[in-house]
Amino acid sequence: MKKLGLILVSLVLWPILLLTFGSCLCFYTALLIFFSPLRLQWLVQKMCRLILLTAGQRLIITNQHPDIKQGPYLYLFNHGSLLDAIILGATLEGLFTVVAAKEYFSWPVWGWMMRLYNVVPIDRKKYQDAMISMKAVENKIRNGYSFGGSPEGTRTHDGHLQPFKKGLFHVAINTKTPIVPVVITGAYEALNRKSWLIHPGTIKVCFVCKTFVVKNSKQAKQRLLIDPREYTSMTVDQLLNKVRKAMLSILFL
Repeated sequence: MKKLGLILVSLVLWPILLLTFGSCLCFYTALLIFFSPLRLQWLVQKMCRLILLTAGQRLIITNQHPDIKQGPYLYLFNHGSLLDAIILGATLEGLFTVVAAKEYFSWPVWGWMMRLYNVVPIDRKKYQDAMISMKAVENKIRNGYSFGGSPEGTRTHDGHLQPFKKGLFHVAINTKTPIVPVVITGAYEALNRKSWLIHPGTIKVCFVCKTFVVKNSKQAKQRLLIDPREYTSMTVDQLLNKVRKAMLSILFL
């Protein structure tokens, strides 16, 4: 009976979700004629939150977003769901784009939208092509873009954090870009690669930073988990392991 209920809920939610997504995409595309993507970032956040809502998901951000004035940043997230791109759009601030698997660009509408949003395609199966994509990411960062990417490279099959690839950590070191680990919980349970069924629920997003209290004040602020000045004394593997450990500490709370 529970499976039948999920099927019925999914049959209702999918048309609403796709209609909302398509409407938001058309509206955003029309506005790009008159406004820059940065001017429309606040609208992207609201539209992405609306899309998540039509997918039956309540979004909770569990802590403070890093100060965008100190960016750009490299946002590294755990990849559990097709909804992750929408979740990033709903939570990240400032000018940003993402790196995504090359095969996504062949999907109708979705692929066109990613090109519109300056998403960088990557073919992780071909080393040389992947290196070219990483160079494109570095150039975007030097032009002021923050970047979102999953060091896992693809969506998890079982909900657990997969082994990390090194490409994005090379980018961080080469560009001296601060890394902000982003832990997403609930997205895999909502919609994973094993099923088309949508499970309504709650998605939580945590920006993994160090929290400290300002002297003579009760106001809490956040400091980067890893200062880019530390990169000179760290190998790629050490940086990778530190970020992975930080993400796992949140995932197992």
